[in-house]
Amino acid sequence: MALVGKIVSGATRLIFERPGSILMWGLLLLVGMIGIGLILFAMQSVLVGRDPTQPVSPGAGIIVQLVLQLLYMALTAVIGSAVFRAVLDRENGRGFSIRFSADELRVFALLVIMFLLYWLAAIFLGLIIGFLSSFLNFASQGNTAMLGWLTIGLWLLLAGFMTWVWVRLSTALPLVLIRKRISIDNAWDLTRGHFWPLLAGYLIVGVIAAAIALALLYPFFGDLFHAFVLAFVDPEAARYSTSRFLGRQINASGAVKIGQALAMWLAVTIVYALNFASVATATRWLLIEDGELEEDELY
Repeated sequence: MALVGKIVSGATRLIFERPGSILMWGLLLLVGMIGIGLILFAMQSVLVGRDPTQPVSPGAGIIVQLVLQLLYMALTAVIGSAVFRAVLDRENGRGFSIRFSADELRVFALLVIMFLLYWLAAIFLGLIIGFLSSFLNFASQGNTAMLGWLTIGLWLLLAGFMTWVWVRLSTALPLVLIRKRISIDNAWDLTRGHFWPLLAGYLIVGVIAAAIALALLYPFFGDLFHAFVLAFVDPEAARYSTSRFLGRQINASGAVKIGQALAMWLAVTIVYALNFASVATATRWLLIEDGELEEDELY
């Protein structure tokens, strides 16, 4: 389980060693999301026109969603490459490591390919589950309880399969920066036999990122968190916590609202950085373990 510790320590070390870079990546994320929002507003204005009640054709709606996905993937490619470069590239990882180069284009292309493969797989597997659900409905002879549990089991199997594929391909993006080409098959080979350590490392980093985000957001959204937890045990208390939160929001000062916005921005930035760093760190140590790289070649 040494790989688990290396993933966790390598990802979290980024917070202490590169705080300025993390803030700059977060600023780029913020500017990018604002830009995407403005583009969305402009596209909706063109499609809908001056009459907001005018219906938008399904084709136009699909085009808008595709454009937004492409823009989001382009932003992810730039920020993700910056984090990967900071972890993997000794020469070019200094500073904020933000580039607009061929590496980013390759990462973007790989994200598009993975996005298309994901949806094709989801549609195909969804059809299979639909067919199996119909068969189970017939086999259970109207036993809705049994059918419900069997259907839940099928969806859990689908989620487990998609998680397995995601972990096996998780090193594909960082490998682009190292090998200067798209290498899905190399990522599959690199992670062979390491599924459980990789999954454990990613989950631990995810929990750490969530804990940091919670610590940042709790002072401003504590009542809302309480309401979410209480909703499962005491709906009345949950409604009270929600009402109290909304009342405080209405009466909140400008400084409090600015603090909320900054906390949310910083929380999202840290989650982004830690998750990308965990994947880059895993790629680094797997390459070292395979003898492809020497430990002193990388950070």
